[in-house]
Amino acid sequence: MNFDINGIRSQFPSLTREVNGFPAIYFDSPGGTQTPQRVIDKMVDYMINHNANSGGIFATAVETDEMILNSRKAFAHFFACAWDEVAFGENSTAINFKLSQAIACDLKPGDEIPV
Repeated sequence: MNFDINGIRSQFPSLTREVNGFPAIYFDSPGGTQTPQRVIDKMVDYMINHNANSGGIFATAVETDEMILNSRKAFAHFFACAWDEVAFGENSTAINFKLSQAIACDLKPGDEIPV
């Protein structure tokens, strides 16, 4: 399988940045700097046209809930699980902290968590 690495890189605006004349290198992992332009465009569209709290009855709230459900279904398809097994959070640190809190109440001395 051949990858068009330049075509792939061109989809990420942050990869065009230079520091002191050299291409920037990002070591922040999931910090958000390597966001494809099409994701940025979708985020801007959401913020302009659909942004609302979840659970409301007005149009933007209904659209937000529908978008979240469709996203959960897409992730479920990708991970071969049920959509109601998919959850989103603020960032990986917060998600892992909340996950640890959720399972901690069921742990007993001698339990092990394979990582």
